[in-house]
Amino acid sequence: KARTLSSLFTTLEYDAFDSPSIPVDLYYDITAEKEVQVWSQTTANGLATNFMQPVESDMKFHTQTLDSAWHFDNKNVRAGRADVVGKTLTKIMQAIMILQDRYSAQLILGTIKDTAATNTVGSAAAAGNVVQPQDINALQTLAKRLNTAWNGGTPANGRGGPTDLILSPEVMEQIRAMAYNPVNNLGANGSTGTAASGVISAPDSLRDQVWGGGGIASFWGLGLMEILELGPNQVYTDIFQTITASESPTFTAGDDLVIGVDRSKEALLRAVSLDEDTGAQFTIEPDDQFASRLKKTGFIGSVEEGRMVIDANALTAIIVS
Repeated sequence: KARTLSSLFTTLEYDAFDSPSIPVDLYYDITAEKEVQVWSQTTANGLATNFMQPVESDMKFHTQTLDSAWHFDNKNVRAGRADVVGKTLTKIMQAIMILQDRYSAQLILGTIKDTAATNTVGSAAAAGNVVQPQDINALQTLAKRLNTAWNGGTPANGRGGPTDLILSPEVMEQIRAMAYNPVNNLGANGSTGTAASGVISAPDSLRDQVWGGGGIASFWGLGLMEILELGPNQVYTDIFQTITASESPTFTAGDDLVIGVDRSKEALLRAVSLDEDTGAQFTIEPDDQFASRLKKTGFIGSVEEGRMVIDANALTAIIVS
């Protein structure tokens, strides 16, 4: 199990007996007229909620303990089956990783849902559920308008847009298809129709790169992160469909989602507690629930952490419908 959305968060470590917080005024202009909206969860895998926070104060993290327990028969140890012990510890870490990904997905998708009216580009239905360069182009323009300097002007770095696109294998297939399919089939007046209305192919240099490499790692300078949890009727898109039910823009079964992330700003934060004895983020210890007559040995792994999105403009999306 690879990390997906949980890998996007910047980790902040704190001691076990501390109360983690961040100074909001370091991330926002304290003279701004608009309120500060921070997305976080009060329980693991809970729906992301908006919290109104004065910029002059510190923002407290809501932290939860994520844990997993596995056990095995003692006869495996007597038989010298060290692989059983090793795989048990691996399964504990993998189970925690799954919880962290679902925890992160609920938070990120909930943030996108709450900002969908302003931070989302709808892919044209006429394109047949195909992401075209015009959709990515529109997403970049939208992100630049969202990410301004503190006074609403041009930011110092001049970028103000997504650095990475998180997409499904189906959308990645469409990008690979640019090697042999047209990237645009719109006529001069923007109409669709037969090939005579105007078909534009990708530049030969791009087509050669996609064809020879079996795909590309970036598009227009945006990193491409392919995950299996996105795609029609997959786990993350099902979550997004559930939390956006009866809302605009409409997201129905069979739709897909492309997530744009600006990783140049520390907008996605993760506070993790360090163990008071070892100083480690993740701890594994023996599980004491088994009596000797059961002839079983168990371990329990745990991590205490909290996640929040302090700037929703770092997240944009394309709804492929």
